[in-house]
Amino acid sequence: MLALGGLAVLLVVLQGSGGFTVELLGADLLLAVAGFRVTHALLEAAVVEGRAPLRAWYGQQLGHRVALLAIVLGVVLLAAAAGRPEPAAQAGLDALAGLPGGGNWWLHAERTGLLDAHGLPRDWYADRPGTVDPLGVLWLVGLLVQLGLGWPLVLVPLRALLRVRTRRAALTRLLPALVALAYLAWLVGPLRTAGGAPVAELALGTHVRAAEFLLGAVAAVAAVGLHGRRIPAWVAPVLAVVGVGGLVALAVLATWYPVDWLRRGGPTGAAAGAALLLLAVQLPGHGPVAAALGRGLPLELGRVAYPLLLLHLPAFWLVQRGVPTVRPAALLLVGTALAWLVGLLLQDGLLRRWRARWRAYASVPLVVLAVLAVGAGGAGLFLRGTDVPPQLPGPPRADRPVVLVLGGSTGGDLAAALAAAGDAYAVRDATRPGCGLLPTGLPEPERARLSAWAQLPGPAQPPCAGWAARWRDEVAALRPVAVLLDLGSDAAPARVPASAPTPCRPGFRTFYRQLLDDAVRALGTGPDAAPVLLADARAGTGAARCFNALVAEAVATHPTLVPLDVEALVCPGGVCAEVIEFGHPSSDTAHLSTSERDEVGPWLAAAVRTELAPERAAARAEQAAGTCPAATDRGVDGAGC
Repeated sequence: MLALGGLAVLLVVLQGSGGFTVELLGADLLLAVAGFRVTHALLEAAVVEGRAPLRAWYGQQLGHRVALLAIVLGVVLLAAAAGRPEPAAQAGLDALAGLPGGGNWWLHAERTGLLDAHGLPRDWYADRPGTVDPLGVLWLVGLLVQLGLGWPLVLVPLRALLRVRTRRAALTRLLPALVALAYLAWLVGPLRTAGGAPVAELALGTHVRAAEFLLGAVAAVAAVGLHGRRIPAWVAPVLAVVGVGGLVALAVLATWYPVDWLRRGGPTGAAAGAALLLLAVQLPGHGPVAAALGRGLPLELGRVAYPLLLLHLPAFWLVQRGVPTVRPAALLLVGTALAWLVGLLLQDGLLRRWRARWRAYASVPLVVLAVLAVGAGGAGLFLRGTDVPPQLPGPPRADRPVVLVLGGSTGGDLAAALAAAGDAYAVRDATRPGCGLLPTGLPEPERARLSAWAQLPGPAQPPCAGWAARWRDEVAALRPVAVLLDLGSDAAPARVPASAPTPCRPGFRTFYRQLLDDAVRALGTGPDAAPVLLADARAGTGAARCFNALVAEAVATHPTLVPLDVEALVCPGGVCAEVIEFGHPSSDTAHLSTSERDEVGPWLAAAVRTELAPERAAARAEQAAGTCPAATDRGVDGAGC
């Protein structure tokens, strides 16, 4: 049983290193093992001693699981505080959500846009999926916390209600009840799929994943009820072969068809295979399957499973910070060895000795204080390093005119810069990472090196479609005095699908000119329309030269468009200074560093003030009232307006 938990964690570790993409299979096995262990421990004690030791159970979780989680989160936050402020702020936010066991729901809110809808801060850095997230496994820890702490409060009353006091009663009364309960829990997934639930909910929702935990509980009840009975010698090997065969087959299906695998109950099937394997280990406890898994490396792996689960991504993260180009195989070997060593020191060297001296009146307040300290540290990091949160859509304040910011993640940088430049304007950040005018976003980033993304069916594509309707709604609701528009995401050299034209291809010019015309109409074209400050693409963003020629053409064609040459300010003469903050490069070639935002903010505010001056507004109104010469190629290569 210990060994299977260790093997499940090993699958998660392999996946987080970037060398494997077996979707949620490691998590499925781990959830089933957790359900087995919780149920087996409480039910076996109840059958033998007459009562379930709930107080001792929860004391162990507080003294071991919660304490170790607080230690790991505290160390990660301290290390993150020494780096760039944006990732540190994101780590603080993740720690706040993950510490009480809500990491899966927080990630679900991020992946489904719920944070966007409520105006909460977001992580806008499009290059983040290519790096290790030290807290990327908190979604799985959240599932284990919620199910592991909530299930005993269901199991103990159910045992009392069914009057289960013997092993025979466990088989005849409790087992059918749990089978029915597991079946009802399994129905939640198909019902939510039929109801149009997003993939993130099927992968992260506790209500969907509870069936896997309950299947492990069913195996535990069967193991307790059959304990001491004579079981034919062939039963355990057959169960083991069927269970392992099912896991392997589902692993292949999960890799080939990740979305269909989630929508058609693949995780529950994997948990059923794990339940058969768990039962094979216990029938009997001294049989060949138990002997193979009860010694050597599998047993040692099981003993350090929980620390390894918590520590492997922080270890990978530290290794990658030291060697950014480390390959997945090296990351796996070095990071896993480091996590294993530190886990042994913490679990066997520190926490076990502390548990031996456990005194509830002193230890419980100590753990609570540690949890509160980590929560305060996470909140402090977030408040120190986060960008200005976007404001909720609604009527503009009477005392400040509204500037609406649209486009991709670089536009989010511009919004933060303008908001930090002063209180002259109320900035509404309505940007979406990776989005411009093209109907699809950037190709899926590398799946490696981020456990929470690697174990979902591919990174969530930014919802770039329907921008015209969204923009019209924003303009109608806020009535902004000016619009900042960043379309740099459309200058990327790669597209989805790969056959789509790029800015330097002949077919792109006509196609994108029509999109720009649609964008201008969505934002307003009349004499009273707000000026649209259109930013150019940064030099490091794909085919920036070809794309910026199209931008210049559009500015020359449409009266409401105003050129915004951010690149000339950030990279004068075409030379971009490398900014070092906290010992690390502060940004990539597409986004703005914190120091660059400080420089750009006052310049943006001045640009907006210039365009709102009465003489500029009058000039735009006169230009809008005229007509442009009919030419097939207006703007940069034509007469213009």
